[in-house]
Amino acid sequence: MRYAVLLLASLLASSSKAVIINVFGGRTSNPPKYFSGTNCHATGFVDLTGEYDPETGLDTWVYEVRLYVGGFQVKSHFGDPEAAGTAGESVTFDSTHFANGTNLEVRFECTCSAGHIHSASDTVTVKNKSAIASTGVAPFGTTFIEWPPESGLMKTPGEIFAKSVRTSLEETNYLTSWIQYNALWTKTQLLDEIEPVNVLALCVHGDPAEAKIFDAAAPLQTGCMSVFFSDISGAKGSAVGAGLPPFNPTEVPPFNFVWLMSCKQGNFYDWIATLFPGYPYLTNQAVLAFKPYVSAYAALEMPTPFMQFLGNGFPLQTAITSFLDQAESLEYEEQYCSDAVGSDGTANPNSLRPFNPQDIVILGDPNMKTHGVYTGTDVPTDAWYL
Repeated sequence: MRYAVLLLASLLASSSKAVIINVFGGRTSNPPKYFSGTNCHATGFVDLTGEYDPETGLDTWVYEVRLYVGGFQVKSHFGDPEAAGTAGESVTFDSTHFANGTNLEVRFECTCSAGHIHSASDTVTVKNKSAIASTGVAPFGTTFIEWPPESGLMKTPGEIFAKSVRTSLEETNYLTSWIQYNALWTKTQLLDEIEPVNVLALCVHGDPAEAKIFDAAAPLQTGCMSVFFSDISGAKGSAVGAGLPPFNPTEVPPFNFVWLMSCKQGNFYDWIATLFPGYPYLTNQAVLAFKPYVSAYAALEMPTPFMQFLGNGFPLQTAITSFLDQAESLEYEEQYCSDAVGSDGTANPNSLRPFNPQDIVILGDPNMKTHGVYTGTDVPTDAWYL
């Protein structure tokens, strides 16, 4: 995916034709509105055709080209005097290598055979934002547990989930634009807050019958706030573009990652619609959800190790597998979920068990990354700073 901004450089030597040098692609103009996620691209292009060296009277050729991102030289190569007078470079990189809000300069330079340096540059804003929330009702928002164990600190599972996810994301340059726990919040608040974010993590109750989440468990649902998958995908509608990802003709990035720590929502493929505009491409986009009823203990223990694996650049599927391997040593691993519902609408406390691999569902791209260059199934040949 390449985007072009045409920037004509002033010619530093006499010639019959102005040198064409641009960042973000070839000869057309279509700049990205932002860099967001771990599959960002920058390119440079130069055409020296028609330029000649006044000292020799010969056509110049590309001696060297260099591509810079944020002041770092990320790619370069030397030219060939026998080749045509055109050259380019490209790089795939991770926006979370830079802080949210950074006005990131992309610069492309060419040294011609006459020793003149031609350059072009442009700046693009980095957007790494997250929104995190948990329900304020039982058991996630009202059950207080000593955490960490033997610390004397009493916290709710919802608070632990929200703060753990936030800490991990902020360690990899995400700005948490909204965080809510231990209190009720409205659908309007949620939908307003998710528009600018590319990571969403929710620890809320799930409807066992459809793709719907609640701020309360099943027996408490009368009059409570409910959110459908279509509400969330609709709130991100302005992110929809044409072509291939990352779909950025507007200022609104699509979701890179949605985590639903909710009962039964892994049974409903509808949630994949929240990844619009990526669907059906789903490159580096995924929803993480669960098939059984999820207990408060999973909200306690999963976020920190799982998010650390993602923060270390693991693909989503590898992070899940790594967490499940590690979970065997954690205190509450035997009580993460249940196939039956309890009286409070959550996991039945009389039949709790560990997670099995099939309990955790990825809707979308299992190779999704929240940090580190997205590699898919193969490392890009132009990847920088894996």
